[in-house]
This record gives sequence, C-alpha cells and structure tokens, in this order.
Amino acid sequence: MSSTSWGDVVLYAVYLMNWVPTGVMKFKTPLEKFYTYVNIPSYLTLAPRFYVTMNATFSKSEM
Repeated sequence: MSSTSWGDVVLYAVYLMNWVPTGVMKFKTPLEKFYTYVNIPSYLTLAPRFYVTMNATFSKSEM
C-alpha cells in the first residue's frame, strides 16, 4: 500500500470507531452520548429575532 493511502486508512478507521456503538458506552454512538451531556436546543424553540431594514432607491440623475 502506498504511503499516501495510509492517511485515508486512518481516517476511515477513526470514523468507524466513532460511529459503531460499543458495550462500554451502553451501545450508543459517541454522538448520542454527547447529546445526553449537552443540551442543544432545536431551532423551533429559539426565540424569534426581528431584523429591521430600510430600503433606499437612488436615481443617477439626482446624484
């Protein structure tokens, strides 16, 4: 195997390790465990924000 392929091999190995549930983590993926510790609100529960903009039209003849 060429030396340039080893980076991809390591990348895929780490990816699989992070997405395969294990018995140590009670058969949850690291992402599922992360969500149990960090409360990430849904965009539906966020307070609405209003942006006020003012449109202006300029005519070259008036400048």
